[in-house]
Amino acid sequence: MDDLYFENELKNKKRKTIEESLEKHRVYFNSRDEISGTTEKVFQNFDDVLDIYYSKMFGDTKNYDEICEMTETFKKELTDNALLEMYSKYNFSQEEMEYIKLVQISSTWRGYHYFDVDARYAVIDIFIRAKLIEQFGEKSLQDFRNIIQNDLPKTEKNMKMINHYMQLLSDIPYGENIQNQLENMIDDRTNYCFNQAINCGGYALKIDQCVYPTYQENFSKSVSSILEKFPFVRLLGDKALEADEYLVIYRAPKGKNTGHHFIRVDSDGTVREKDSNGEARIFENWGNLKDCMEAIFAVKKDHKMFGYTSKEINYNNSGLDFEESISKAIKNKQNSFSYHNHFFSLKKSNQDEIYVTTIEGEIVADVVIDENDCLAEVIESKKEYVENASGKIKPIIYEGKLVNYEQFKAEKIYTFDDDGR
Repeated sequence: MDDLYFENELKNKKRKTIEESLEKHRVYFNSRDEISGTTEKVFQNFDDVLDIYYSKMFGDTKNYDEICEMTETFKKELTDNALLEMYSKYNFSQEEMEYIKLVQISSTWRGYHYFDVDARYAVIDIFIRAKLIEQFGEKSLQDFRNIIQNDLPKTEKNMKMINHYMQLLSDIPYGENIQNQLENMIDDRTNYCFNQAINCGGYALKIDQCVYPTYQENFSKSVSSILEKFPFVRLLGDKALEADEYLVIYRAPKGKNTGHHFIRVDSDGTVREKDSNGEARIFENWGNLKDCMEAIFAVKKDHKMFGYTSKEINYNNSGLDFEESISKAIKNKQNSFSYHNHFFSLKKSNQDEIYVTTIEGEIVADVVIDENDCLAEVIESKKEYVENASGKIKPIIYEGKLVNYEQFKAEKIYTFDDDGR
């Protein structure tokens, strides 16, 4: 599977959702026999242009009040009921559809950007142009442009309307390169949705949700929780990286400090990261996690990547540390248990002393049970083996590359140091 399959596929899914939402956009006209506030914004003060037009056409036979009434009659064709009827019958051209989608996705109309700007603005724009052509003919568009250029005062109040209608009544009513603008906006929105969907953990583990620290005060429990949540993840520990796995390195501070970070190593040794909702990039440095605790995971390349919910990833965590794992085994009357991808056994000496051994019989910890408490003292030389977090080989990263990547694929990368017990 290609290293970048996950992010490309997630972006494709986000893009498909965006494109489908644009295809299924709904435009509502709810003001019945009234002209809506949105229509007034789009129409602007084009009344003045219509007044001048009618005066030029009928000035010899109509007085001022009659001219104003003709303008009002035209505007009545823009009530929501009238627009709704037109909307139900109108066949939008490809260019018009692209203009509608562009306004919808950008929340921007004629340079006006606001959260409530939607497809209605574009549709009303299209209908005003269509109404002018229907009532006055195609050639009238140039007449209106002449009026705007020559007869309309170039006041600050008029300039926005002038720019709007000089464009709307031209041969390129919705601007140039609409298709390219739309594609660029879809690309931008796709990247935005992708970046919002996943953080460093989702990116590194290749799942479509953010992954947050689970136990800030206990690094071991955080590691256990990751292993519990994701069955396709193991600690690299004392086993070599398999051909169907890739490396993920996790760091978090010891204690109550906030923050954590996952980075991943691709098949060519390139180290990639994603910081929160930022862009994915080549790994730069650990920042304030430089001296923090570290775990190295081996992740199956082929695993479930999509269809997760935030709840199943970040809630109901039950990761245990070593002591809690021992306590659970004792309560469940189990003689063996697993912890951080190693199997351990509980043994009792002739003096009723309890201790923990590896499967091979190596003692790793002494256990004391006091009423409801279970205390485990891990032998100092066995702590690395018990936690199994990073093994003997430490990653060396330089200019975005894991320079000792091949070492992690060797047959044996970790040896258990026998202390003679």
